Amino acid sequence: MIHSLKEPYYLNKNLNRYLAYKNKNLSAKEIVSSINTNRDYEYYTNTKKTDTSTYQMLVNKYYYLEKNYKPTLVTQQSIYGRVNVQMETKTYEQFKKMYAKAKEENLTLYVNSAYRSYSEQEEVFKEYEKTMKEHVLDYAAKPGYSEHQTGLALDIFKPGTTTKTFENTKEFKWLQEHAFEFGFILRYPKGKENITGYDYESWHYRYVGEEIATYIHQNNITLDEYYAFFLE
Repeated sequence: MIHSLKEPYYLNKNLNRYLAYKNKNLSAKEIVSSINTNRDYEYYTNTKKTDTSTYQMLVNKYYYLEKNYKPTLVTQQSIYGRVNVQMETKTYEQFKKMYAKAKEENLTLYVNSAYRSYSEQEEVFKEYEKTMKEHVLDYAAKPGYSEHQTGLALDIFKPGTTTKTFENTKEFKWLQEHAFEFGFILRYPKGKENITGYDYESWHYRYVGEEIATYIHQNNITLDEYYAFFLE
């Protein structure tokens, strides 16, 4: 554990938690990431209200939005995806730029879902509970803990693809290489499930701004890890 002091994201305030962490099978790097992102606590415990004044607001199983939180929204044009989908205004502007750039390479990005109110998330969670039972928390957020309520999260597909097939498209590969240039990150990447609290989702992108998206992309970390070290 002494080697944790040399880890790039080591936080002195968390030293006692690093030392006390029960999962001794993890590397020092993994322990630092886990503790920094509150994985020594059970999901939906030790929760905090998130700071909604920034595009880097963190919403996960430890940081929540108040029931009445609603961002400034705009309804996307049908050319960009499903009708009546709303998202935060800056996010929409950046997505349109990203869409246009992808189009130059004959690729089509399609937003299937974006903003979801607290009450809408309640309904989504109930539906997931019916089918996922005890595994519901791996796939769906409790109301107030969903990124979709921020209006900054987009479910992006190629038209005609699904959650099971999108990963195999040229559009997905392009997003992996270019989304950060427009301020977007893949929010729930493969191999980071313990940190994000969710299974890998190839379609779920989150607007955080170009500077931070670039850092996250280049350093292969999550928003959760970035937030803990640089913003909290």
